[in-house]
Amino acid sequence: MKPYFDRVSAGRAAGMVSDVNLAEFYYQTGRKFGVQTADARLGLVRSSKIVSVPTDEGAVVSVGRWKLRRPGLSLADCFALSALEANAEVLLTTDPVLKEAAGRRGVLFEV
Repeated sequence: MKPYFDRVSAGRAAGMVSDVNLAEFYYQTGRKFGVQTADARLGLVRSSKIVSVPTDEGAVVSVGRWKLRRPGLSLADCFALSALEANAEVLLTTDPVLKEAAGRRGVLFEV
């Protein structure tokens, strides 16, 4: 994952995350490592060149369509896929099911 963040930090690539996925990131980090760590890591993301993508009408429809096609995916996963469709070159994920849904544009990594 580091090479992707290095490219974003250097301005050689754009990094984006949906607000919903940022909330999921915060939750998962807090659950695993505690609220203080979640606060710190959220702060790192917020102070980086990664752009938070708000939900708009287009995303709502796209997410709903992903959920209709893949009802086993969480809404957060569907938001990630919608952002991939609209804005991204690759989707970084720790979830093999989400990586499979993203196809060849999905990149699986370990935490």
